[in-house]
Amino acid sequence: MKFFVDTADVAEIKALAATGLVDGVTTHPPLVAKSGQRIADVIAEIDRNDPALKTEVLVASVRSPRHVITAARLGAHVATVPPNVLRRLFVHPPTEKGLAVFLADWARSGQSIA
Repeated sequence: MKFFVDTADVAEIKALAATGLVDGVTTHPPLVAKSGQRIADVIAEIDRNDPALKTEVLVASVRSPRHVITAARLGAHVATVPPNVLRRLFVHPPTEKGLAVFLADWARSGQSIA
């Protein structure tokens, strides 16, 4: 079994990593927001302090294409996505062009993106 600590508190991560029991870090935007830092800065700091720790960014409750784009730009590694949004991603891969086409198609569908 591997243990991933779920936090954005770098001091806490350092202390737990020193025990040798932590294999990685899982964090998500709300945890990072509580820390008052940018997600990219938190990940960079974790990597600087212990490059052996695997860092995963989790974005949960992706409900629209706009959330998919935001999650991708945040560097999310894991996202929970409802089936209708996931099916649309099969048609339009998450490249800049694919996301633009995805948003255009979504807008034509009449569904809310907010």
